[in-house]
Amino acid sequence: MSRVAPYGSWESPVTTALITRAAVGLGLVDIDGDRLVWTELRPSEGGRTALVEAGLAGEDRRELTPPDLNVRTLVHEYGGGAARAQRGRRFAVSFTDQRPWLLGPGGPVPLGVPGERHADLDLSPDDRWLAAVCERPNADREHENLLRLLPLVEGEPLIIDQGHDFYSSPCFAPDGRSLAYLSWDHPAMPWDGTTLWLVSWDGRRAGMPQRIAGGPGESIFQPSWSPGGALTFVSDRTGWWNLYQLAGDSARPLAPAELEFGRPQWSLGSSLYGHVDERTIVACATESGRDRLLLIDTAAGQIARELEVGLTSIDALRVQAGRVALVGAGARRPTALLLLDLASGALREIASSLSVGLDPGDLSEPEAISFPSEDGATAHAFFYA
Repeated sequence: MSRVAPYGSWESPVTTALITRAAVGLGLVDIDGDRLVWTELRPSEGGRTALVEAGLAGEDRRELTPPDLNVRTLVHEYGGGAARAQRGRRFAVSFTDQRPWLLGPGGPVPLGVPGERHADLDLSPDDRWLAAVCERPNADREHENLLRLLPLVEGEPLIIDQGHDFYSSPCFAPDGRSLAYLSWDHPAMPWDGTTLWLVSWDGRRAGMPQRIAGGPGESIFQPSWSPGGALTFVSDRTGWWNLYQLAGDSARPLAPAELEFGRPQWSLGSSLYGHVDERTIVACATESGRDRLLLIDTAAGQIARELEVGLTSIDALRVQAGRVALVGAGARRPTALLLLDLASGALREIASSLSVGLDPGDLSEPEAISFPSEDGATAHAFFYA
């Protein structure tokens, strides 16, 4: 039975002890064939992050990282992008030495350059190179950032670009002949201005970087490639982070709307959309502080429909073979790793952030509100009655 209590004296079953004992943080996600791979931040293990995988139904779950490997990177200090799973390969950056390790039956194999930090990984289509954002720590001045390719078969690490203050989001084209990535420089933060670059790659040497979009006054987020090789990205050139696709020498909008399809890059490795096929994208868009899952028709250049999944918060979205993996939560639903089948609409829970159940009556559902602020601006907030 509900009981009215004075403000500040409310009793709740959600305690600090419960959260630290029964909660895990669900992070980066990949779909790789018939396997799901994700990171788990575990308070019960002193804040260690592990890399875990399971089948598409959540079966055959197993941890990929040994107990002494903490999956965490310090690139840009905020970290992120510390693991990747592609075409049967599993990579995890160790907090201890900041190098990516190739995980396998024979034990982890170190990659990368000793003494450098590594993050935001992408495997080349020929499985011979691993793209990574790298950082050279310096005790006397600011750390140096660069973009590298790390050899998996033979050869030496190659520098693709350096000289900018920050890099992120390297991604190979499906044919392996191009690599796209982002950079930005002081004093801009990545939500102020970033530049999208494209560099040719022949398997041994890289060409000169070509600027595609962005600059001091335009923020670019999450470049990616369609299955057919069309470079796709998010830009805020209209004042809203919307989806665009490179067409010749210009970029065409895919679904113009007063919605945010991007987010500030506080950390690396963020993914909010993915390609179903050449014509279809599944994307997370934020409106009034709540996330929506949308199906985009790229040929028509519009939102086809909304996918009703009952979530208000969506992150770590990946798409493969008609399935969408994401980390999502609702006002009365704890954060969980979920798998959506686009054909049937079935939504399956693979892992939950909480191992104990909570009474929905103990949870407050907020109302999104807006109110006038300084200089004619509008502020937004959630009101918990």
